[in-house]
Amino acid sequence: MNIAIVTTEPVADYGGLGRHTSELSKELISKNHNITFINIGKRHNGKQFINNFTIDRVINNLMPIPNDFNKYDVILAQGHWAGLYLYRLKRKFKIKVILTLHSFEADRPQRKKALGCFSYLLSKFLETQSINVSDHILVVSEYMKERLLHYYPEKYPKTTVIYNGVDKHFTNCTFQRKQSKKIVKIASLGRLEPEKGLDQLINELEYIAKQGIFFQCTFVGKNRKEYNYYINKVYNEIKKSKLLNKRISFHPFITNRKQLVDFMSQQDIIIMPSVYEPFGLVALEAMAVGIPIIARKVGGLVEFINNSVNGFIYETKEELFEYINQCIENEEFKQSIISNAKETAIYYSWKRVSLIVDSILRTTAYA
Repeated sequence: MNIAIVTTEPVADYGGLGRHTSELSKELISKNHNITFINIGKRHNGKQFINNFTIDRVINNLMPIPNDFNKYDVILAQGHWAGLYLYRLKRKFKIKVILTLHSFEADRPQRKKALGCFSYLLSKFLETQSINVSDHILVVSEYMKERLLHYYPEKYPKTTVIYNGVDKHFTNCTFQRKQSKKIVKIASLGRLEPEKGLDQLINELEYIAKQGIFFQCTFVGKNRKEYNYYINKVYNEIKKSKLLNKRISFHPFITNRKQLVDFMSQQDIIIMPSVYEPFGLVALEAMAVGIPIIARKVGGLVEFINNSVNGFIYETKEELFEYINQCIENEEFKQSIISNAKETAIYYSWKRVSLIVDSILRTTAYA
């Protein structure tokens, strides 16, 4: 089939949505589909060839609809930002649209402060348009499905959960750092914005420091200017804490996956303190590398992390301390967690994801 993928993140270097798009596309190409990227936004200008994928054109929601779109059998939209364009496209060609939702704007009111009222309302409008024009909707967790159907119950027959996968860069990692009992190396990876819960993690880490655990923690992530107010808040909280101002450091977003695997493998523990997390790909990648993951009890994280079996799920600072302490003091238990986590990660392969998506693409396109 000829498939047009409409996305804001056509390559893996941007984040979870980009990694999903990139890895899924590789698998679909291996099934003899022809994939063309249509980039919504300004990240790429003109026809380009990136990471073995053709970026055919850059669009925005108000551009004229070209006449050559009828060459595609189906549109696979990754994210909702092309909602108005998809609506106009479908009116002109009656082409089938499959939408993958990686988050849900109605559950993210904190973005209003960062984006501004107009941009936030525009984003919600485009999301509604995308959902309404879609012939089938893919969501990345049961949590996302429940939230979608809360607002759009009529979409139940045409909604399918496809969990994210983890690629071989992570599952092939065999190195394991020998933990020092003197200083525990902790990392938290994710966008530097309120949804990732760094401000709450600071308070939790201060409590852990008071319990006598010596650690160095690295926050790894991308700093977007619209969230400068939040980053300044986090910086100031760290600076005024006598217990934390020399224990927490920042590292830029790591785009290269080999370097990301190398960084993860040098950690003792990875904490995911998100307050909103539709899936949580970083947690799955940490599990694949063999680093104990401790994640807050939110969203899709609880769907693949089985507490005290292949990772840890916490709700309070006391629980976070308990789980960190278990990783330090009980090596046999920690190795059991790591072994189970690696087995879990192997199940979440992009090949498995692509088989589900391939079936939905075919049945939707030819329905």
